Amino acid sequence: MPEENAIKEITRLTANLNELRRGGGAGFCFYVGTGASMTTAGYSAADELRRSVLRAPFGENMTEAQLAESSASYLEEKFSSAWKRLAFKMRDLVARETTLKLSADEGHSALASILKSNCFSLIVTPNNDTLIEDALLQEGIPRSQWSVMVNGLHSPDVIRDELLNPSGKFVIVKLCGDLYSKSYSVTDRDIAQSIPPLVSAIEPYLSRPMVVTGYGAIDDNIFKAFPKQRDIVYYIGTVAPPGDWNFYKHFLQEQRVDILDKDLTFKEFCNVLARRLDTFQKVEAYGMSVTRSDVEDVRGDTDESDFLVELIDIKQRREQEKQTPVAAAQEEPLLVLSELLNTFSIKFDNNQLLSFDVKGRLSYESERAVTWPIDVDELNIVMSDLARDIAAYHRLKDQEGRNTWRRHAKREGRHLYDSLMRSNDDLSKQLEVARQITRHPDVLSLNFIGPRNHLGMPYELLHDNNVPLALKYPLSRQISGLASQKPQKLDSMMRVFQRDRKPLKVLLIASDTGGLSVDNEVTELADLFKEKWQGKSEIKVLTTNDASRSEVEKVLRRCQYQIVHFAGHSQFDFEKPENSGLFIFRDKARRGGVGILSARQIALLLTDSETMFCYLSCCVGAMVGSRQRLRDDDYLGVIDAVIQAGVPYALGYRWYVTDNGSRRFVTSFYEKMLSDRCVPEQAALHARSQLYGRDGNDETWTSPIVVSQNVLRTDYE
Repeated sequence: MPEENAIKEITRLTANLNELRRGGGAGFCFYVGTGASMTTAGYSAADELRRSVLRAPFGENMTEAQLAESSASYLEEKFSSAWKRLAFKMRDLVARETTLKLSADEGHSALASILKSNCFSLIVTPNNDTLIEDALLQEGIPRSQWSVMVNGLHSPDVIRDELLNPSGKFVIVKLCGDLYSKSYSVTDRDIAQSIPPLVSAIEPYLSRPMVVTGYGAIDDNIFKAFPKQRDIVYYIGTVAPPGDWNFYKHFLQEQRVDILDKDLTFKEFCNVLARRLDTFQKVEAYGMSVTRSDVEDVRGDTDESDFLVELIDIKQRREQEKQTPVAAAQEEPLLVLSELLNTFSIKFDNNQLLSFDVKGRLSYESERAVTWPIDVDELNIVMSDLARDIAAYHRLKDQEGRNTWRRHAKREGRHLYDSLMRSNDDLSKQLEVARQITRHPDVLSLNFIGPRNHLGMPYELLHDNNVPLALKYPLSRQISGLASQKPQKLDSMMRVFQRDRKPLKVLLIASDTGGLSVDNEVTELADLFKEKWQGKSEIKVLTTNDASRSEVEKVLRRCQYQIVHFAGHSQFDFEKPENSGLFIFRDKARRGGVGILSARQIALLLTDSETMFCYLSCCVGAMVGSRQRLRDDDYLGVIDAVIQAGVPYALGYRWYVTDNGSRRFVTSFYEKMLSDRCVPEQAALHARSQLYGRDGNDETWTSPIVVSQNVLRTDYE
């Protein structure tokens, strides 16, 4: 890896290239020397060709010792003589065998990425191979964006005319021809004859600002014909050329920037330059241009994630100083990174068209929507089947069968993630940008917006081959087209209530209709609210003995409580989802048998309520039916009914959860939400991580679904 000073100079070069590109300038000329085409043994293609001829019986039959002891001029003379004696077919054979020893490495891939950025309009190279063209094709850069002109195959006038053509393409000029054109120069004599006419024709283009890398002895012979440079030249190399080379006659000291480092090969230079250009473009994608002055304060040894964050900090600080110079000098100079990006929203419409946007102090919106080839209803069925299997494993106490759920869940999560990332290149790129900018994943919320049947999508299983995203990011979903009547965010509401000394009203309902510890759950929660909530509160607890059907309906009708927590059993009706509901005793003291408070009835009760958050601490409370069910039903399940009633936040379990797992999740969730005054998706991330860390095979950590209709911060919209 090059040293800090070298990377710092490359960063300044990147800024120059970027400013010129952004300003619509003609672009630099990029000279890719013989040191860019290397064999696996570490020889340049030009040197390998000479070695092959000089060592061969048909050449000079020299030994390695003789090659090592002879001067460069002597070897070049011997090679020229031997090459002249060879028949044309033998020349082609030897030259082609040399190219087989070449390998396009990551430097050529990086070069292709650099050229794609349009910072260079002209690339000149003495190399006879096709490594640059191969890399461009491998990177998927269309042929319509570039052309190749070959000296010997194309006349100097034709090459000049191609450069004059304002087509927007970048042009690769192969100074010494190529092997496939049957017209190429490899000896000093051939080069001295073929190069000057071409250089004379394209002299104005070779006098532009230039970057030179991979420079060697053969390049220096080519430079005999080059015009004296009238503009700046960046020389990139592991060492400076010898003092008597032609290089110094054409590129004067005062017009040259030498970037030297023992590790600064063609490959390393292109890698650093490509990464810096990519970082600049990421910053500019969020509406912030990068200038030469911006990079002066950035350290040279930072990796790309740190470099990206430093650039954004610098841009934000300067913008702040520009707007309020006095106040900015008195305040903390750098903004909190969580304010830069806080919500990454992935959106789907009824036709499965996918788009996205990123919000915060920076913002980005996808340019177009693409089709996402996922059958939502079919995937909901797969999740429903998995839920039934999990429930069956528990009923049968089939531990071996139960342990297979995680394998199925991981497989579905990887497939879903791969499908999502492959469907939209811009999405995968900008998600990576957001990851780098925020640095700490828990400050970036992932919000999935779509039709009502998307509530059942297993976004919590999304797996990037590391861990599920739900264990790294606050994750929520939002129903599209449903306007919230309560625009305030839950965390903002809690802070306002505390500031204004307004009582936070909490309703805790337990309904143990069989084998649960939910009465303990709600009484413990009441104590937790009293301990953690540093303000006035009104907490109403309905234990199972008090939670009759009529009493529950009474407290839920136009509910006056900001937080409602139900703990008990529920059911999901696959045939008629609106009949799904909560199990509640008909009368007090557990009398009168068990009835169901249906999703349809819940929606009617909570309409026009003051409830901001509803926690459904019951199995399958967050399961939903397919979109086709809305032809007959009005609701797709309990959580859908809660949201349709106007409650902006809800949390429920997709499938069966253990009693102990649920209790642990509930406790961790409320401790986090009350201590940090955070929104449910952030508290859910904390609780998931706690539960997963304790037991990854307990399916409870995957089951919670958070719906947040008020996910965006209003002060950034």
